Amino acid sequence: MPSPLVVQATQETGRYQTATTDALAAFGSRQAAQTAAEVVVGTRTAELADLAAQIAAVRAALAAVPMPADGDPLLVQLATLLAALHNKQGESLTAQTLLAQAKASTARASAELTRAQQQLAAATANEARVKAEDAERLAWVAALSQPPLDTLKADATAALTAAPFTTALARVDTNVPAELRTRARERYVAQRARITAARAYATAAEDRATQEQADAEGASGDVAQKTLDFNRAAAALRAYVATAKERLDRAIALAEGVLASPQLTTQQKARVTDTALTTPGITAAGIEKDRDLAAAAVAAKQALYDDAVLAALVDDPDTDPTTAADVITAQTALTTAVGDLTTKQGLYTPAVRADLDKWEAALPDTMWKQLAAVEDARAILTELGGITAASLTGPLTAAESALVLKLDAAAARRRAAAILQDTVTERGAGLDAVLSALQDAQFSATRGDLT
Repeated sequence: MPSPLVVQATQETGRYQTATTDALAAFGSRQAAQTAAEVVVGTRTAELADLAAQIAAVRAALAAVPMPADGDPLLVQLATLLAALHNKQGESLTAQTLLAQAKASTARASAELTRAQQQLAAATANEARVKAEDAERLAWVAALSQPPLDTLKADATAALTAAPFTTALARVDTNVPAELRTRARERYVAQRARITAARAYATAAEDRATQEQADAEGASGDVAQKTLDFNRAAAALRAYVATAKERLDRAIALAEGVLASPQLTTQQKARVTDTALTTPGITAAGIEKDRDLAAAAVAAKQALYDDAVLAALVDDPDTDPTTAADVITAQTALTTAVGDLTTKQGLYTPAVRADLDKWEAALPDTMWKQLAAVEDARAILTELGGITAASLTGPLTAAESALVLKLDAAAARRRAAAILQDTVTERGAGLDAVLSALQDAQFSATRGDLT
């Protein structure tokens, strides 16, 4: 069954096909009406010319009569012809007004036909694009239920509890002191958290921008907002289908690489576990951890402050955002966090850092790389093990339905706006025709020519 977006695009094409057919018929009908009005104007013009010629002939005859009494019949005939002329002038004026209105109506029909043809071309192209993109997405969805993706979640989950990952993990745990290993993993997790926070920070601004666009632009802005949501969901599905198996293989390869790497020698193990290094090193690691947690808190509070400032400026672009209540609250929290970081940074003295550096330097880079490889493998397998087909297709389906609703609403608003604009143009042309004949119309109406 076609997806909602395909149905919507197909319906739009059908709507504009109907509109084009109707507009073509309307244009032909109005052209015929205009032609008929032109014939009436031509007839009235010829009739006026005939009456004018008759009147001229009677007046010439009057000028030639020898006695005034001989002109009485001609005067009666002239009065009759003048009355007929006035009536015909009224009919001519009415015919000219109707012709102007017919021309305006034909012009509107022509504009409607041109627009319908353009909209049909655009809708046809859009339908083709939507169908092609939908076919691609359907292929992605189908891939989720086929090897290797159909078992990838289970494969990743199983890999976390089986060799080579568990063997590589044990290798690292055996060679790296627990406290140093723990601190390294905390740093690894913190770095990933910073990346996640940076993405969220950028996404929040993008979301706010599209929301403001929706508020400012109405239906078209709503479409932009829902399109963004849909594209994000589609991108997540596409990325998973394209890279999930590759990432799983990479995680396994990382673990295998650890097992193929050299272990610490007896001397290296003795060095890295020497209490002369571990005792001050463990203390320094705890101080560094407190400093890093305080720095993370500052980053989080800074993001909240930035969002509060942005919200204040969006609400009133001309305001001083620092006077907004939410900004003041966020500033207070940020100041407190900065103060705590300053304190924690003060405790992390050069001497403390030197103690930690010496301990870390006792572990060869080859083992640091093995530790990083294990953490990379763990992160990949954990992430892949948490992704289901429904977690990918559910948001996509919901976003598509929401987008279709906004597309339909925006299309309806565009059609309504076009109707109104055509009406404005047609009525404006009619007004121009009336105004151009206003003086003659007023005189003819006063004289009783118009009926």
